Amino acid sequence: MAGEAKTSAFMLGTATVMLGPQADVFNLTPDEHSIGLVKNFAVTAEPNYLDLTQGVRNTIVYSVLTAFPVRATMEVYEYTSKNIAYGLSLEGFNYTSKAASVPLGNSLAGGASATSVDVPVASDISAQFKAGDWITIQEQAGGRDLVHIAKLTSDGSYTAGGSGGTLKLTFTNHPIPADVSFSALARVRAQNMIGIGEKKEQPFFGAKVVGLLPEGNEPITLIYPKVRILRGFNLSFSTENYGNMPFEFTPFELTSQDPHYATFRDLGVGMLLTGN
Repeated sequence: MAGEAKTSAFMLGTATVMLGPQADVFNLTPDEHSIGLVKNFAVTAEPNYLDLTQGVRNTIVYSVLTAFPVRATMEVYEYTSKNIAYGLSLEGFNYTSKAASVPLGNSLAGGASATSVDVPVASDISAQFKAGDWITIQEQAGGRDLVHIAKLTSDGSYTAGGSGGTLKLTFTNHPIPADVSFSALARVRAQNMIGIGEKKEQPFFGAKVVGLLPEGNEPITLIYPKVRILRGFNLSFSTENYGNMPFEFTPFELTSQDPHYATFRDLGVGMLLTGN
């Protein structure tokens, strides 16, 4: 019968998108480089031809391929520091989640001298708080939008004592305002600081995408050794739908100075691998 299926290689599912340094594009792994939950990943190639016509009807007698733009779009749902940085066209692989989050332990009043906190901790976590890092102090009793932001002016200092010790965090240039106070339930968190609209050349990345066909989990793998993220940053706080960042990246053809040039010099901007 006309139109009957010949295989079971049907397209339904999701894709794992991995980003990282160009040189590592063949070694990207889901555990380390995946940007997490992605929906509606789509990659398109749209060849453009310049036509030569003749006669009053302008019938086409010849054409030449003049452009072959490729682009990929997707919806990224996980608002990690890494993904937000990628959405801003920054090197997201340089960011890791900050695990350090501890209760303030004692009430804290603001004022000109409120330039440090002494936090009781169970163990020495001072290595997670370095001079130049940013922290937040967030109230947990009542309005949780009460947040003080501070930049550490020295490394965190740990003093042992009792069943644990005390972590001292100093932020001389960012005292807590005089009309602000925090309860002992407030939490101190290490933060990633990401510049918005940084004035520097936007980097290139390597991208690896793995999508699984429903029959036998057969993979379709895409390798792009040089991409630039054109857009993606979007913070939309809504009570109606989950927010996402609409990423779009464009692959570039390699130059002789790029990693993997010898592999891709005759392939264009990427490669697709499938066993079907």
